[in-house]
Amino acid sequence: MEGAWSWFGELICMSTITQIFNVHNLLLKLFEPDELRMFLHLEMGEDGEQLLACLPGSSASAEVVAYRAVVALERRGLLGDALFDALLLVRPRRAEEILQVKHGRPADKRAA
Repeated sequence: MEGAWSWFGELICMSTITQIFNVHNLLLKLFEPDELRMFLHLEMGEDGEQLLACLPGSSASAEVVAYRAVVALERRGLLGDALFDALLLVRPRRAEEILQVKHGRPADKRAA
């Protein structure tokens, strides 16, 4: 029976990887590294300090900062409504891109 369900575990893993990839790319489009640090600290509630502590120093590239942010969010179970609601609050003009990623699709590349 276990083998019959192995595809399900692989599907969930791919779904998580896709979500991490899409959120990573979205954060790169929405924020400079210092802005992302401020967003996480100020907009993610009680988790803000812990998220900030997971990020690399100021010499890290934007890609690395965004990746570490997404990994920290995912490990805390925060890649859900609270994150997307906060993104919509601080970047309302980017709502279309944010909602695309929230619903499992990559952000529109033309809007970068």
